[in-house]
Amino acid sequence: MFRSKTKPKNQEQCIVKNEICHTNRNSFNSTVAGCCLFSVLNQARFQGRPLSFEEKQGFANLAFAGGRDTVIATVTRIFAEAATDPELLPAIRATPDLAVSAVEEIVRITTPLTAISRTGPRDTAVQKAGGRIGLCWASANREDRFFPEPDRFQAARNPNPHVGFGFGPHNCLGATHARLLLRTLVRVLAEQEVTLRIQTQEPQCENHGGITRVNGFQNLLVDMMPISHPCGGSVIEKQENGSEEPEDQP
Repeated sequence: MFRSKTKPKNQEQCIVKNEICHTNRNSFNSTVAGCCLFSVLNQARFQGRPLSFEEKQGFANLAFAGGRDTVIATVTRIFAEAATDPELLPAIRATPDLAVSAVEEIVRITTPLTAISRTGPRDTAVQKAGGRIGLCWASANREDRFFPEPDRFQAARNPNPHVGFGFGPHNCLGATHARLLLRTLVRVLAEQEVTLRIQTQEPQCENHGGITRVNGFQNLLVDMMPISHPCGGSVIEKQENGSEEPEDQP
């Protein structure tokens, strides 16, 4: 499920999601033991009682939302970086292990979850009770004391102590799976021996109380051309020189 362009459509998606949850309420409340997330939630106890349907639905929302937009933002950034840096994919093709550090750098520079906040239960030196306080992961991942040239993507960056997956007890539940998915994508993309070119792009921007949050792309259209194509992988140069576009161009 990709992001929609308008807020009303997002609301419609939420309604559909809630209808699905309520339609499958019996399965969601099943006491049959299993090994999936929902089976664990069905068996979980909090203060001596089972979780309510709404509490389990909240966990489901967190799991699915955390694994949707974050993946979309990171995957699209991989294609954008590969299209911007023509040496990236050949370097990974020559040294497959480079995919490991390249993915960590993609996560750092993308920071798919830009911030995380909590509601304070009591007054503190920085916030009144009931107020919100947050940690900005994106800012931490651009701290030049730890990341030289922080705005520059460096596939071989090492060390790379980013907090793109959170930190400590707030570490991302799906970090291991996400790393496997992204490394596999990068390696398979490198093996294809293709040239990428960004055709159109539209940043994903969200406004929160006067603060603009840019995270990934609303739309990203990338042309993929085999290096062995008759155009010799130089489609961009040929089009800029006014040559006709080949009929079999994807």
